[in-house]
Amino acid sequence: MINPEEFPPFVSWYERMENEYSEQIGGALLAFNKIENDVSELIGSILYQRDRMDLIKPTLNKQLSGRVDALALLLTSEPKFPRVPIARINALAGQRNNFAHSHFTFDPNTSDPITKGKGEIKRWDAADIEPFMREAHDLHSELSTLAAWVAFGPGPAPLPPGASATPTEAAQ
Repeated sequence: MINPEEFPPFVSWYERMENEYSEQIGGALLAFNKIENDVSELIGSILYQRDRMDLIKPTLNKQLSGRVDALALLLTSEPKFPRVPIARINALAGQRNNFAHSHFTFDPNTSDPITKGKGEIKRWDAADIEPFMREAHDLHSELSTLAAWVAFGPGPAPLPPGASATPTEAAQ
C-alpha cells in the first residue's frame, strides 16, 4: 500500500494513485496497440500479395474482432502458414477493453484503489497489469515473426541439384 506521507503536500495521495494508474493503463494500451497494428499489417500484406488491394481498406476499417476474423479466414487458404494465436488475441482484447473502459476510484470504506466496469468492482493493483503486459509483448513478438513469414516466406527456396549456396571457383 502506498504511504500518503511519502509525497509532497501539494500532491495528494489520490492524485499520486491516479497518476500511477494512468501510467499503467497507458502502457497497457500502447502494448496492445502494437498487436492491433500487427494484425492489420498481416492482413494488408496477405491481400497485397494476392493482388486484392480493393479489399485492404474495407477490411482494415473493421473493429479488431472483425480484422481478427478476417485474418483467420485469410489464413485458411495458407496451409503452410504458422498458426496465428487468434484465441490469445481475442482474450487480450477483452482484458484491454476492461482496462480502457473501467473507472478508477477509491473504496469509500477502505480507501483502497478500485476499478468499476461492467457491473464489477475490483481492487486495483499495478501488479495486475503485469501479466497483460507480458502477454502483449509475447504476442507482438509472435505476430512480428508471422509478418516476416508473410513478407518473405518460410525460408529460402531449396537449391537445384548440384547448386551451391556459396560461390565456387568454377563460377568465378
